[in-house]
Amino acid sequence: MLANASISYSSSRFADIIGACLMVVSHVAHAAPPPDADMRLAPWFHSLTIPNTGSSCCGAADCRNYPVVVASDGYRVQFKGQWLKVPPAVVQDRGDNPTGDYVTCIIDASEPEVLCFIKAPRT
Repeated sequence: MLANASISYSSSRFADIIGACLMVVSHVAHAAPPPDADMRLAPWFHSLTIPNTGSSCCGAADCRNYPVVVASDGYRVQFKGQWLKVPPAVVQDRGDNPTGDYVTCIIDASEPEVLCFIKAPRT
């Protein structure tokens, strides 16, 4: 009986792992440059990292020049018809931003999440 219980647990655990992998793959597959992207900027986008983790923003989320407003309580980014509040912990001030505009990296999930926010050079 213990052997069967162990196999059942392993099968369930295996299914959990496969499900988690599929979620990651779906996010990574979605994190692709837009059709009109300037591929000369790809190395810069790939250099973006999530503050406090060092993980790549670009590999986990779509990084784009989304519309941004500066509010009294911080930044807001327009994404799919809604305004997302940018967590202060993800705001970065990089002087090497070649886009000339704000760059926001967002995971497109049921609850979109801003992973990285790079300020525009002029701000």
